[in-house]
Amino acid sequence: MLPFLGTMGIMAIVGMILTTVAVFTDGWFAVTVQYYRYSVTSYTGIVPYQPNAVGWFQAVSWMMYFAVGLNFFVVIALFPLGHLYRRHGGGHRLRHWIHMISAACTLAGVLGLIAFIIFMTNYRNGYVNTPLFEISAAYSVYLALVGAIFSNVAAIAGGSLARRIHNNCY
Repeated sequence: MLPFLGTMGIMAIVGMILTTVAVFTDGWFAVTVQYYRYSVTSYTGIVPYQPNAVGWFQAVSWMMYFAVGLNFFVVIALFPLGHLYRRHGGGHRLRHWIHMISAACTLAGVLGLIAFIIFMTNYRNGYVNTPLFEISAAYSVYLALVGAIFSNVAAIAGGSLARRIHNNCY
């Protein structure tokens, strides 16, 4: 049972770190302008919040903000879970905490995946890449995707752990 609890905790912490770094770095858009032999690349992020942005970009921003908040909640909730496990071992009380953490990890992961899909399908709308001007998705988008995958893996490990606890209690 302890390997699943450790896996869930490590995956949740890594997912939180990756999602937080993805939100607070400005590598969502990469705009490259070329002039003769020189090129300049400028990066734009979702923080600070841009109220004049298009609707899909605002939706992606809010989804990622909620994902960061849920991930912080998960990491904070891991401490009472570890205390309960250390004090009482695996039991019925532990299962409720695991369900709560798994649900929050699932919601954070799904929000991150939906935000990734919306961003990748819409970021080139209205722009045509030319030899002098190119817009592309940058590194923070992919960090958000990997953070969402880690959050979903943490939820799967938590669900497996809750099922094992349920089978041992009855």
